[in-house]
Amino acid sequence: DLHIMDMDGLSTVSPKWRESIADQHAATPMKVVPVRAVAINDLLREQNVSTSVDFASLDIEGMDHDVLSAWDFDRWRPFLFCAETAEVSLDTYTRDERVAAIMNDRGYRPLFNTFANTIFVDDRA
Repeated sequence: DLHIMDMDGLSTVSPKWRESIADQHAATPMKVVPVRAVAINDLLREQNVSTSVDFASLDIEGMDHDVLSAWDFDRWRPFLFCAETAEVSLDTYTRDERVAAIMNDRGYRPLFNTFANTIFVDDRA
């Protein structure tokens, strides 16, 4: 289910993310819309995504770690990969080190950070 929030960019399929945002009073849940969930590797395969991807970007409100954990880097190995790594609340700002650990385990290193994202580069390329 997609939890629609009253602030652009904060809607999510993650109940944990929705609860966190609502508990902080950062946004209010407005409605829930049923959506079909598709595993990332199934989506890439169904869409005939080339195995030679130059750039991929994830920004999926609380689900980046889960999707990266499932990503088949042996089949789809982008040269550059942008993932949301910031964990922001009304009074704190940290980086989700789990994302960096996954990318490091798969042969990527951080190239640079934006406020919310980290761009990783493939060290094997």
